[in-house]
Amino acid sequence: MQFEDAQSFAANAGGHLATLTSEAESEFAFQLIRHGDRFWHKHSSGNQSNGPAIGPFQAEGARDPLGGWVRVTGEPLT
Repeated sequence: MQFEDAQSFAANAGGHLATLTSEAESEFAFQLIRHGDRFWHKHSSGNQSNGPAIGPFQAEGARDPLGGWVRVTGEPLT
């Protein structure tokens, strides 16, 4: 599912199950799912893989690659 669809899905379900508010929390969540094949889809070309939407994302039109990172809930990054 694309990010926008996932965002809409979460809103329709009443919000977010959890919010990661620090680098340490993001790393902890990543370590939980990093080797779980059920969480990842690798494209047939082998050049791209998709996984769960965890942590910050870069808003459309934001500076790339270092700026514009935000949390979907609007909480600031530290």
